[in-house]
Amino acid sequence: MTEKSPLGDLYQKSIVKPELSIIDANKILENSNLGMLFVLDGKKLIGCLTAGDIRRSLIAGTTSANAVTNAMNTDFRFVTLDSSPTEIHNSFSAGVNSVPVLDKDGNLIDLLKRDSHTFIPLSEPNIGPLEKQLVNETLDSNWISSTGNFVSEFESRFAEYIGSPNCVTVSNGTVGLVLALKALGVGPGDEVIVPSLTFGATANAVLQVGAKPIFVDVDCETWCLDSGLIELSITKLTKAIMPVHLYGHSADIDGIKEIIGSRNIVIIEDAAEAIGTKYKGKLVGSMCDAAVFSFFANKTITTGEGGMVSFKSSEIAAKARRMRSHGFSPERRYEHDIWGTNFRLTNMQAALGVAQLERIEGLVEKKKLIADWYQSTFDQLGIKGVDLPPNMGWNESTFWLYTILLPNGIQPDLLVSFLQSKKIESRRVFAPLHRQEYFLNYSSEKDFSNTENIYSRGISLPSSTNLEKKHIEKVCYAIHEFINK
Repeated sequence: MTEKSPLGDLYQKSIVKPELSIIDANKILENSNLGMLFVLDGKKLIGCLTAGDIRRSLIAGTTSANAVTNAMNTDFRFVTLDSSPTEIHNSFSAGVNSVPVLDKDGNLIDLLKRDSHTFIPLSEPNIGPLEKQLVNETLDSNWISSTGNFVSEFESRFAEYIGSPNCVTVSNGTVGLVLALKALGVGPGDEVIVPSLTFGATANAVLQVGAKPIFVDVDCETWCLDSGLIELSITKLTKAIMPVHLYGHSADIDGIKEIIGSRNIVIIEDAAEAIGTKYKGKLVGSMCDAAVFSFFANKTITTGEGGMVSFKSSEIAAKARRMRSHGFSPERRYEHDIWGTNFRLTNMQAALGVAQLERIEGLVEKKKLIADWYQSTFDQLGIKGVDLPPNMGWNESTFWLYTILLPNGIQPDLLVSFLQSKKIESRRVFAPLHRQEYFLNYSSEKDFSNTENIYSRGISLPSSTNLEKKHIEKVCYAIHEFINK
């Protein structure tokens, strides 16, 4: 009745032949420790079978005497020997507790179980019961698009949290940057100063409004825009400066303001990675003309996709709301009197955001605790030459992604591969924008030595708020092993 398992006696009762009857398969399932049967044609896996599959097939008219091929699921989840840790991790979602491993010919060669599979992700959402409750409320009410009470509630609560008079939800952080630039009058012919060490969205948003990004090196101590170099890049065309609070560490806002002086240049904080970060005791996001946050799935709080833009001016914020929704005239909804597009957030996403915001203090504190775990473990191991993330005295970082600089001579790419072999996800720091192909036309012969140094040595480590101290210790011990091998 059963095919001898290639995995050993532990799973022998879970491997069955295609001709086995459904009634006999159900008996085997009752004694299976996996809750799932694997149907093999020879060694090739052709289907998986659960009690749910059997119930559905019987309801559809299949008899219990029929073969399991009439009830099995042929669209099953599986991984291969080449699957990345992220792909393996994601294969366990949606209640799947056992995942077959197949070779290139579809033969079953191994089986991964959720409770024994250890994978440490770089970052992932931290979703609780309140999030599910509020999202379900939007589904039950049918208010699922951008019209709904949760959108305005999310905006008002977020504004209260960061201390801003005006917050506007958007569909993602990148378009939030575009909206901030457009609302503040930045467009063709203008120049916008941005750090070279940042995610490409910062510069892409500048290009999307027709302006030109001007790349500047970062400070070696903060890894953020070097305020001392801004003066050298300001021209009569400079319309905006866009400091990025990189990896949760704030840029020197006061230093940038001092450089600008009385010049008509706006400051837009790219705070995509820095919700909860404090600059001189005040949360980032309310100190400049505008600030933009991201709620992508890997951020400290998430709406899946989504973002928020805060504005100092209520008038500019009102303009941005109209731009976000097709540029409708306030008097005549389907007539357009300014530029506009659809950058709106849905009520479902906003409900998720409201729930996440309820937990923001705890999530931020967990980020800081993870940073403490990293520092104490690195200190204990005494790894020489590793520079830990910056955290200046005037800054209170949220360590969005805990990022370190490796000792000189250690190649980050090799460490990323080594960690992946240990089922640990990591990644290089953002590649310098000034030398990426798409941005070469906007580059210059400036000195970017700090950016280059950080990129050549930097690696971001697992920072999910779902992680425990044992996970962080495993990461640190693996790095110690790699550096000292």
